[in-house]
Amino acid sequence: MDIKNKSGDVLGKIQIESLRKDSAIDRIVIDLKPGEGKAIYTADATENQFTQQTNYAAIPWEDGFEQLQKLYSP
Repeated sequence: MDIKNKSGDVLGKIQIESLRKDSAIDRIVIDLKPGEGKAIYTADATENQFTQQTNYAAIPWEDGFEQLQKLYSP
């Protein structure tokens, strides 16, 4: 299902998965492509109904680990 604004632009997509199989959420996560993320809503859960799963795309880095540490801190 697509979520669109009044102009018809797609703002988001909803994919409905059945939880009849134990691995429904696992299948969603495994199928994520690099740079893709999905919010998952579990209708019958009492807690943690929403989860955000992201497969971050790799960014090429050729400056070495020491330079990376200078730019980013934990």
